[in-house]
Amino acid sequence: MSVAESPVRASPLPDGVRSEVFAALRRAGLETGPALPPGGSNARIFALTRDGEALVAKIVVDEPGLVDGHDVAALREKVAHTRRLRATSDALAALFLETSVVARGERWMAVAMPRCDGRPLIDLVDGPDASRAFERELTYVLDVLATHGYGISRVPAPGDVVVTDHVERVLRRRKLLAAVTPDAGRDRVEINGRMCTLPQRLLPAIAGNTRTMRRLAPAQLHFPVHGDANLRNFLLHSDACGRFRFHVLDPRGARRHRDLVYDLAKMLFSLTVLEAGLVHGFDIESSSAGALEVRPRWRQGSRAEIAAAFPSLVERTPAMARVVAETGSGWRRRLLFAHAVHLVAEAACRLSDRAERTMPMGGGASGRRNVAAGFYLLGTLLLNDVVADEDPDVAEHLALAV
Repeated sequence: MSVAESPVRASPLPDGVRSEVFAALRRAGLETGPALPPGGSNARIFALTRDGEALVAKIVVDEPGLVDGHDVAALREKVAHTRRLRATSDALAALFLETSVVARGERWMAVAMPRCDGRPLIDLVDGPDASRAFERELTYVLDVLATHGYGISRVPAPGDVVVTDHVERVLRRRKLLAAVTPDAGRDRVEINGRMCTLPQRLLPAIAGNTRTMRRLAPAQLHFPVHGDANLRNFLLHSDACGRFRFHVLDPRGARRHRDLVYDLAKMLFSLTVLEAGLVHGFDIESSSAGALEVRPRWRQGSRAEIAAAFPSLVERTPAMARVVAETGSGWRRRLLFAHAVHLVAEAACRLSDRAERTMPMGGGASGRRNVAAGFYLLGTLLLNDVVADEDPDVAEHLALAV
């Protein structure tokens, strides 16, 4: 089994909602087909047809225990973001499929988009001649995104950008993260032989350190292309499907310019532990003294080399290298910092996930908790390392997690 192949299906729509949803879709002239594999949230995905056109529906229901980003309000922002992107230029309209709200209820919403089958970019890392094929396609994707997206406008970064993009993102998820925080009464914990300050303590300390904040902040923010740029959201297809040989799925819902390194870090996260962690989970052990050992349950193989080479690939893509240079010096450290924060923040998303996965350590709530704990602990380890080292070696740093 490749790390991209997870036996996964969406959980059923809650009682009292399913009949309401499908009745509303029928009134909108939509015929509902089979359920499709879900992503990493509580969204349910279905095939649809309307007047012979093949569509895909995403249905989100507000339920208890959801992280920000998994609720109806977030879906509404994603639709609005897609509309803004498509209205910006013909190029972006070709990259992002038209998405519209087709039905809504008191606590649910359904959106639809044209169905365009393809291969997620991340799947190339498991195929034959993986490094070469993946590098070729990722270079193409980065060039298109920089030329037609990030590079079309930029603004000076405000002084609080690290706080708003990173610190507050983790802190507003503290309630969910408490489920995987070891011994919440302590500020520090030993992980894989290293003493680490917990993110809920470390990030506010960073926010109060002017020197560190200055070194982690970008000089410029760029046009908000995505906001959740994991490599499964880039769908490769033949040239016959459109102007470019890929489409971009599921933008985050950004309303303002952003640090594009945030998106690059999400791509890196796809290569390190996001995809594989969702499939295989982690071995986590605790000693009598409270020291923790966390190890991935998969063999990283070529992914470790591809991940370590990712910053160099970005710098070898001329259009992307230019816009990254506009963000200021030290971008590699900012990439690793954002990557570490992605791991910690994603732990809350795994606890919010409603998909039913078959995993080696068991599915359901126990499997979600295992993945969440693995992300949280490895993110904590990486975060402490990158904060302590002003010029980290990318391969050595990432090796702490994989």
